[in-house]
Parts: sequence; C-alpha cells; structure tokens
Amino acid sequence: MAFTHTASALRTFGGLFVSKLAQGLNENNSDASGKLNESIAFNIKSKANRLEFDLTMLDYYEFVDEGRKPGRMPPTKPIMDWLRYPSVQDKLGVSGLEDSQIQGLAFQIARGIGANGTEGTDFYTNVINSRLITQDLPRLIEESVGQDIDEAMGTLLDDIN
Repeated sequence: MAFTHTASALRTFGGLFVSKLAQGLNENNSDASGKLNESIAFNIKSKANRLEFDLTMLDYYEFVDEGRKPGRMPPTKPIMDWLRYPSVQDKLGVSGLEDSQIQGLAFQIARGIGANGTEGTDFYTNVINSRLITQDLPRLIEESVGQDIDEAMGTLLDDIN
C-alpha cells in the first residue's frame, strides 16, 4: 500500500512543526548561534508497509525548553563560546571583550546558574501542547489515511474487474 497522501500530509505537517519551533526560539531570543534552529529536522521514512517520522535537534534543546534546576555549576567552556556571539554581547550591553574578561564573566554566569538554575522558554513544550499537535495532526492523518485507503480499494476493485 502506497501512503502517498499520508506522506504528503506528514511532509506538510513537518514543515509547519519545524517552522513553529524556530518561531518559538526566535520569539524568546534563545538561539544566539543559530545552531539549535539549524539542527531542527523532521524526517519521514517509508519502510515496507508503514511510514515513520522523527524530529531531531541538538540535545541541549531540553535545557532551552525546560531550563535547569539549581545544583552543580555547569562547565564554563560552552558559556564562553556563547559569550563570543555579538548578539549575546549586545544583549548584555558589553562588546569587544577580551578572552580573560569572557572567562571571568563565564565563571560568574556558571556560578549563578549552579546556584539559581535557569528558566526555560517552553519553545518546544508550547508547540507539543498546541492545537497543531493535539487536534490538527490527528485529523490530518485520519483524512490522509482515508484517502490512501480509498485509492487502494479503488485499485483493488479495478484489478478484480
């Protein structure tokens, strides 16, 4: 059975899903490097008589989405890398920092995160709990599978006659 309508519907849905996630990141100004946004991918695979789809993105999306609880101090290297982005320096009101200044600031930020945690943006959670996923996707799949079944039945009946 070819799932042409279902695969097409899932491709459309996947594009919208990725777009909504990117929109959430942008609205929260949560992706200084753009790497998280660029890593978001929705893939559809056809195997035998079934379709599979998955959503992939960089692992740290969870910390951006859910935040981080207080506890151990995180490593300073990723924070130092983050501090080198001009958009981050603009947001913090500093520019042209030297490596020693970046290192000191990264340590202070890491210490603060360890002590206080961070707030999440819910960029992923909001999309997963949205109407797009809870209502539109099931309806879309139901309609497209119905179309694929109708076509398969029509082909089968034509073959019988």
